[in-house]
Amino acid sequence: MRRALPVLAAAAAILMLMSAGCGGKGSSGELSELAQLAEKRMVSFDKPVGFAGAELTFTGWESLLSVGGGEGEEPSFTPAKGRYFCVFFTLEGAEGALPAAVDPSLFKLRDISGKLYYMDEAICQGPASALAAARGLTPPWALRWDQPGKSDSLVVFDAPFSVENLTLVVDVPPGGGDPSDRIELALGE
Repeated sequence: MRRALPVLAAAAAILMLMSAGCGGKGSSGELSELAQLAEKRMVSFDKPVGFAGAELTFTGWESLLSVGGGEGEEPSFTPAKGRYFCVFFTLEGAEGALPAAVDPSLFKLRDISGKLYYMDEAICQGPASALAAARGLTPPWALRWDQPGKSDSLVVFDAPFSVENLTLVVDVPPGGGDPSDRIELALGE
């Protein structure tokens, strides 16, 4: 988890500054708690992570200028904001996991300024469906946390060309555990 180390160091430094005030010292208990939270939230590509009683493995990402349209055909979908960011993952559902469908609104893309991009209904019905069909993937809304077996899927976001240091944020579904256990995945360019 090499990507988590800079986050841990930065979080610890911020907490020390916040808790120290003018000339005080931060408590080691607060630092330890923050370090555990930051470490628990960050995940890496190709490393399975338990989530909502199932297991998620993020397998890669790419940016696309359009989706659909075969060779010599016009693209079926072009992003309104700049480019599509696609994050691919495998869900291994399990009996006893959260008995619910995977909700695409749990997945968000965050840029360096904190702005969030969502997989809205238009993206679900358009480029996400087309890309899933073209690549033989299962759209996320067709997956269930409690369905045994592995399924490959993706999430798609429309974001400007200028965004930097993107992070995928996955919120814990209602009834799927502690909401503060959301996971974050840094996308490197």
